[in-house]
Amino acid sequence: MYLLTTGLLGNVHIHDYAVLIGLRMFSNSFLQSL
Repeated sequence: MYLLTTGLLGNVHIHDYAVLIGLRMFSNSFLQSL
């Protein structure tokens, strides 16, 4: 499944990875503000 995603939707996969990084950074900032 991972190879299929990387092969057919490489750009989308990279975009999703960037979104996950952004969400993690947002989560860290939110937890620090509590």
